[in-house]
Amino acid sequence: MTVTIEASEVDEKVDEAYKEAAKVRIPGFRPGKAPRRVLENNYGGKEYFLSVATEELVRATAPRAVDDQCYVPLAPVEFEDLGLVEEGSPFTYKLTVQVTPRLELSSYDPVTIESPGLEPTEEEIAGQIESLRKYYVSYDEVTDRPVQEGDVVALVLGGEDTAVQSPTDEGEQGSSDAAPQGDAPENAISYEIGSMLMPEEFEAGLVGMEIGETKEIVYRFGAETEAVDGEPEAADATAEKDDATDSLPESISTVVTIKGIKTKNLPEVTDAWVKQTMEYEGVEELKRRFADSMREQKESALLPYRESRCSQELAARLVGEVPAELVKQTEKDNYQDFYKMLQKRRMTLDQYLADNEINATEFSAQMKDQADKNARAALALDALARHLGFTVSDEDLLAEFEKSGVSDPKGLYEEWQRQGRLSEIREGILRTRAAQHLIDTAEILEPGSLTAETPA
Repeated sequence: MTVTIEASEVDEKVDEAYKEAAKVRIPGFRPGKAPRRVLENNYGGKEYFLSVATEELVRATAPRAVDDQCYVPLAPVEFEDLGLVEEGSPFTYKLTVQVTPRLELSSYDPVTIESPGLEPTEEEIAGQIESLRKYYVSYDEVTDRPVQEGDVVALVLGGEDTAVQSPTDEGEQGSSDAAPQGDAPENAISYEIGSMLMPEEFEAGLVGMEIGETKEIVYRFGAETEAVDGEPEAADATAEKDDATDSLPESISTVVTIKGIKTKNLPEVTDAWVKQTMEYEGVEELKRRFADSMREQKESALLPYRESRCSQELAARLVGEVPAELVKQTEKDNYQDFYKMLQKRRMTLDQYLADNEINATEFSAQMKDQADKNARAALALDALARHLGFTVSDEDLLAEFEKSGVSDPKGLYEEWQRQGRLSEIREGILRTRAAQHLIDTAEILEPGSLTAETPA
């Protein structure tokens, strides 16, 4: 882009540079009263003030110049040889900035998707009942065999007198995530084999140990517990984990003593058990209750599902390459949203990975793939908005700031305008409108109607 600044603005900025410098006390002159000649001698020449004025003008006008073209920058602005402003003359400079590309779609026809069935399947209901069984798990002491897969062991790490905080101590009693404390020694922790809260090598070392046996286990913090690529630096909950992981040796040796073994017992879901535990008439009523609840959940998730499917169908029509910088930015935003979700649920990354039965490497790959899909969908919505001729007025932009609930929406609007950031808001409004149009015009078919393969 080429930006030209009027001579009057140049003179104003140069004058401001002199006035700011004059605030410094100079011998023989009152603050603000030193003439330009004296100031120039004191600051090394007139070029200093022209340089200050040039820097201030470029800083103030470059973001606005990009914003006026309704572009959202993907990287910092780069400038060619700027030179210095001259009093009484316009100032022209050139800048280069990487912006969100304006790609097109292979077709702008309405999309066609299948709507998922709202009626719960027998498999889904069975899954809910299995989760209920795990919630009401009980434990039996084991004394006649060594540790097996699925056992919950009471163990001491590092020696008999070492007290260690259990990773499962915060679980609620009765939940499948909580291991029983029982009569284990005070300095012992409970650990469930298969929970993968520790590396696989550590768990494998526990299997086969007898009660009272002490053993040294060597394990590595590998992919399962490494810091995940892309974690935002601002996430306090993970910053400590990153520092700790960076300082870990490649291999760790831990002395483990088994103090007790327990096995899990899942209840048999019978009419009598349901009536006693849930106060329902029996298993059939329990299934009906689950079915009603799941039906409601599916209905509430129907709109987000349709939005997602319509967006995927539209993104498949995008023509052109998505810039790597846009994918990277999208991935960063996704991580920030993800860690906000974890904090809201009071869940750690390790707990999330364990619950979803994936390791950090798999999770990182999923996040990168999702960022690519999100970036493609965003560019597809941009193309649709342009094709439909959607526009955003200044009133629309101001209305968004008013919706935010800030005390001075107009002041914040003007501040964003000075910073050249209004295109971010404009982009969001256009995508929202395009997404709504996409859903409103989509052809919704019954499950199984489409024969062609669709994106997963």
